[in-house]
Amino acid sequence: MTSVTVPPDLPADTGSLRPGLRRGLARYLFASRFYPLTLPARAPAELAAVPPDLWPGDAEWGARLVFGAFRVGGLELTGEGAPWDADGLAAPVLADLHSFEWLRDLRAMGGDAARRRARQLTEGWMARYDRWDPLIWRPDVLGRRLFAWLQSHDFFIASAADDFRDRLFRSLSRQVRHLGRDLPDTLAGPERLAALKGLVAGHLALDQAGRVAQALALVDRTAARQLLPDGGHAARNPAAALDALRHLVDLRALVHAARQAGHACPELPETVRLGIDRLGPAVRMLRHADGGFALFNGADEGRKPAIDAVLAQTAGGHRPLKSAHDFGFERVLARRTLAIMDTGGPPPAGLDRMAHAAPLAFELSVGRQRLIVNCGAATAADLEATAWPFVLRGTAAHSTVQVAETNALAVMADGGLDQRPVTVTASRIDGDGGTLIDASHDAYRPRLGFIHRRRLFVADAGDAVRGEDTLMGLGAPVAFVARFHLHPSVKVALLAGGTAVLLRPPVGPGWKLSGGGATLALEESVYLGDGETRRRTSQITLTATSDETGGTLTWALSREARV
Repeated sequence: MTSVTVPPDLPADTGSLRPGLRRGLARYLFASRFYPLTLPARAPAELAAVPPDLWPGDAEWGARLVFGAFRVGGLELTGEGAPWDADGLAAPVLADLHSFEWLRDLRAMGGDAARRRARQLTEGWMARYDRWDPLIWRPDVLGRRLFAWLQSHDFFIASAADDFRDRLFRSLSRQVRHLGRDLPDTLAGPERLAALKGLVAGHLALDQAGRVAQALALVDRTAARQLLPDGGHAARNPAAALDALRHLVDLRALVHAARQAGHACPELPETVRLGIDRLGPAVRMLRHADGGFALFNGADEGRKPAIDAVLAQTAGGHRPLKSAHDFGFERVLARRTLAIMDTGGPPPAGLDRMAHAAPLAFELSVGRQRLIVNCGAATAADLEATAWPFVLRGTAAHSTVQVAETNALAVMADGGLDQRPVTVTASRIDGDGGTLIDASHDAYRPRLGFIHRRRLFVADAGDAVRGEDTLMGLGAPVAFVARFHLHPSVKVALLAGGTAVLLRPPVGPGWKLSGGGATLALEESVYLGDGETRRRTSQITLTATSDETGGTLTWALSREARV
């Protein structure tokens, strides 16, 4: 018999081989018919440690799962078979299905029917997918699956028949061994933390103390690279920051439980503990009063109970950051009026896959009502074979200034942004009458010769928001437009003369938006705040034309008196 020798753990850096070549060789090896012979053939008798599950499931969706309905990526899949058998599913949807994180919903439902469904789907998965596949065994998907299986141990494994437990434990052992070999440098962001979390949990479950220490060392280095000094996450995406926080909280609970139970486990890296404490205020910074996220860099509003559950595990009270230079955001709260502004540059390469070309964009809400928004993020089902990801990541899909109908940063078709240097500056003055954010970016300068400067003022009384958008520099005369995308619940009407617009939210007083030095118009827009459905809405545009040295337009939002 031909034998294939594979090292027990593939380090993150394998020396002089270039990353692309290294990955190509690894994929060739993993796909070979001999590779399964290098994975463990025997199952452990018991699991040494399993992670506690800190997060609530959805019992209603658990009940629907029992009858074959899955909700994922903006889709609802129905049928008696396994959900991954459906035709035409995009890779992000398949990744979510194969992560098994929906087990939490079955556990929330509870009962024998839910347990039987969990075992049925898991058994079918092992019969079909218990060997390497580039998507299904991708490190982040595999890490999420391992963690989900181990977290649900008491729910659907502990009471199972011996033959099911043996097959599952053998599959766990094989997947853990493979994951230790397949952690490439190309895996970045929360996805790398998800993979490492699964690796730590797997090594603890299999009582592999030495490998636990190695995996936690990788966690330490990864957290140090991704977490910024002010507490933000380098992807500059509220949802990514929350995911990173959730993975770190899971790791903290896992290590604490293992050490309390007397298992051989190193202490939690200091970067994880500090990361949890610092990420909490940064995540809170980007929430509106309705509990959902502002829509920056690929985030949708998120599920409010899930966000609350993660933040409840953090220390430091409930105070959000007001100003975060490294994270690149400013938050101004005046009475019930809240403005959140993007004052950062593009995320670094590798962390910019979902980033948007929207410097100096802002969102505005009053109480729990969103008024001015960005358009949102494409659903998982839209991420392949549609133009929506490209459109929604463009400058025009945000409440900022677009020059010459071009994106401030080139949006790459395969993900990411053009990584040419961009300088963004921002200052904040908290004065007696209000707060002024003064920011600028030079993303348009190489092509068009201009810097965009935005000055945003929010009155302390919360009844007025004023802005000034200026192009500075030298270039050919060019049209530029300030866009204000409106939440779908806000009704809008042009006032007499077309010089102002009245905004009518469902609750509370209206707001009037007027402009100076520009032509005001109402246009159609779209909103994907929930990450699942596209909703029609409107946008207000203020269009002006620069001269060779630039140009300025102004705008003002004022609250109408209650009637």
